[in-house]
Amino acid sequence: MKHENTNWLVKKQVILALGVIAIIAIYISSSLISDANIAKTAEPIQQLTVEPSVSPQPTEKALKIASFLVVRGSENAKKESKKEYGNESMTDSELIKLVALRYDSDPAKMAEKEALVQKIMAEEGQPDYNYTYEPNSPVIDTGKLGSSVKKQQDAIEELERQQDKFEEEQRSLESDLRRQCRDNGGIPVGSMCR
Repeated sequence: MKHENTNWLVKKQVILALGVIAIIAIYISSSLISDANIAKTAEPIQQLTVEPSVSPQPTEKALKIASFLVVRGSENAKKESKKEYGNESMTDSELIKLVALRYDSDPAKMAEKEALVQKIMAEEGQPDYNYTYEPNSPVIDTGKLGSSVKKQQDAIEELERQQDKFEEEQRSLESDLRRQCRDNGGIPVGSMCR
C-alpha cells in the first residue's frame, strides 16, 4: 500500500514537473518573440534586476506534527523517508521541513498524522495539545491537564510533609545537642560543643 502511494506521488510530481516545464517553455518562446518585436521598435530599456525566489515555508502546525513524528521515528524510518525524498544525506531538520510541506499540501494526510500524534500522546499520558488556534484568542485544551495537576499537587504536599518532618527532626537533634553540651559544661556552637 505504501509502495503504491509512493509510486502515485512520484507520478504526480513528474506530471506536475512536466507541466511546469511546458508552461515555462511556452512563456519563454512567446516572450522571446515579443521581446524581438519590441526591440525593433522600442527605445533602450533599463536593466531589470531579478530577486531570488523565496522557497515555500511550512505552517507551524505542519512543522509541529512533522517534528514530533520524525524525532520519534527510528533511524531506519528516517533513512527510508530521506530516500523517498531523494537525499539520504539530508539532515533531520531538512526532512522535517519536507515532511511538513507535504502535510501542508495534503490536508487529509495532515489530519491523519495529527490524529496519530494525539493518539501517541494519549498513550504516553502526555497532555493532548490542540494545534489549531486563532492569533487573537489562543485555545488550550485542558481536558487531561486536571488529573496531571492534581498528581503534581499531591506530590508537592507529600514533599512538604516530608520537609516538615525533616525540619522537626533537625530541631530535635539540635535541642538534644544543646542540652548535652550544657550538661557537660560546654557552650553549643553550631553543630559542635565547646
